[in-house]
Amino acid sequence: MRLAKLFLNGNNTIEIHNSWLGKETIKYNGEIMSQKSSFWGATHDFVVRENEEELVDYSVSLKFNCMGGIAYDIYRNGEPIIVS
Repeated sequence: MRLAKLFLNGNNTIEIHNSWLGKETIKYNGEIMSQKSSFWGATHDFVVRENEEELVDYSVSLKFNCMGGIAYDIYRNGEPIIVS
């Protein structure tokens, strides 16, 4: 199930997917960048080339929040985009 889809700079997207069995998948522009299995949440790090020249580091962390839901943090080059 898709948890979130984030639009970046008008033409790039990050999608966060999580299954009931704990399989986490992170997609960048529809391409799978990271997959991990975890019931408590994991951190997904990947590097992409944006604007045909700039290498960008992304970090996406999934975790359970105190209300029993799933929370996520997204960082771009160490700067927060979304922090839950």
